[in-house]
Amino acid sequence: MPGGAKNELKMAEAMYDNAEELLRAAGAEVIPFERRVPPPPGRCDARSWHPRVWATIKKSVVNRFSQAHDVVNLFVADGASFVSNRRKNCTLSIIAIAWRACDYLAEELRRGNL
Repeated sequence: MPGGAKNELKMAEAMYDNAEELLRAAGAEVIPFERRVPPPPGRCDARSWHPRVWATIKKSVVNRFSQAHDVVNLFVADGASFVSNRRKNCTLSIIAIAWRACDYLAEELRRGNL
């Protein structure tokens, strides 16, 4: 197992430990759950998220550049625009969403539209 993958497993184990510690400290009851091995670094399971964003203006909160329809100077440049995200964030997709929003925002600022 390459060094990066070993580190990913250690980080996942620490994540579980930290989450349990925080929840217990807050008085939450932590129900038994299965700790799973994360997928290989950089791999996103297509079944675990559905970035079907921007389908129609009537059904979405943001446009295809992550700009809110109701507040023109609000950009949601993170994973919050994913329709669902059952298991994890896909970092590269979030970076792409933020990059696209920033390119659009910079151009709109340059044109004086914002």
